[in-house]
Amino acid sequence: MGDHDAPSQIDFVRQQTGNDKVTYIGHSQGTSQMFYALSDKPDFWQERVNLFIALAPVTNLANCSSDLLVLIAKTIPVLKYAINVLGKW
Repeated sequence: MGDHDAPSQIDFVRQQTGNDKVTYIGHSQGTSQMFYALSDKPDFWQERVNLFIALAPVTNLANCSSDLLVLIAKTIPVLKYAINVLGKW
């Protein structure tokens, strides 16, 4: 869907509104679709989208190959615990 649907949707909205750039708000699967699309063709999207809002994004860093992102994913539970202990929300 990130290859075909997302670009078609954005270009349709641009054509209908006459705007060069639009804001994309994705929910759940719509966020996954756009995460893929943005990573596949960043230049294409930079010309068309001014803001991407991800509501309830579907992401999982467990199988990521980036050592930094894996470290961050493993650190999140510790950070949540520390924040709760400190009484911060």
